[in-house]
Amino acid sequence: MTTKQTAKNQPPSPRKNPASLRQQTFEEHLQELYRRLVIVALVFVAACVVGYALREQLQAFLLHPLNEQSLVYTSPAGGLNFVIKICLLFGFLVALPLLIYQILAFIKPAHHAISRRLLYTTLLLSSLLAFMGVAFAYYVILPASLNFLEQFATESIQSLITTDEYISFVLLYICGLAAIFQLPLVMSLAARITDVSVRSLFKASGYFILGSFIFGAIITPTPDPINQSLIAGPTILLYFLGVFVVYIQSRKRVARH
Repeated sequence: MTTKQTAKNQPPSPRKNPASLRQQTFEEHLQELYRRLVIVALVFVAACVVGYALREQLQAFLLHPLNEQSLVYTSPAGGLNFVIKICLLFGFLVALPLLIYQILAFIKPAHHAISRRLLYTTLLLSSLLAFMGVAFAYYVILPASLNFLEQFATESIQSLITTDEYISFVLLYICGLAAIFQLPLVMSLAARITDVSVRSLFKASGYFILGSFIFGAIITPTPDPINQSLIAGPTILLYFLGVFVVYIQSRKRVARH
């Protein structure tokens, strides 16, 4: 009997249970997600270490909007906590673009519209947008908020700002604006991998504008509408910039087809 005849006479091999295949695939996805998050965590830790090495420069940078006003701390570990929070802030800003890149790379196999070129472009644009958000918070929002608050100081009422209060004040603005400035990029990516349309984005614009002013009221520690608008205004502009980007993408898809 030939080899081909033997192969024909053999009973067919049992097929694997589809449920087990799905379970195996799901576990592999979890392992890949875990690996990517570990990479982000390692970069975050490494950036925190670099931030500690640059702590004096970062501290001078963050204290500059105070116009040489010194800070105090009210606990023995207050100075150390201030340095740690500066390092965490630096680590977050460095790791944020990589986090978006890793999320996009994780879902890439399920979406043919996500190319390797798009991944690298996303990493570059995310870094640029984060830098722009930090610059806007540092050069526009922080001085405006501090100048507004200084108006209430008198000869008998002087400010005594602690390190914890100031770093929390700065973290809220810098991290918040670095994340908000990712909005056009996130909207562009969502339009590539989902059914988000320009029409649906315009329909949701009213709710987004209202939410932007609510968010601005929450994130700003001052009750005045000026600082609230300084947060809400750029957020709304970024939203409509994202709508415009989605519109351009849709036109290009129509032209290709």
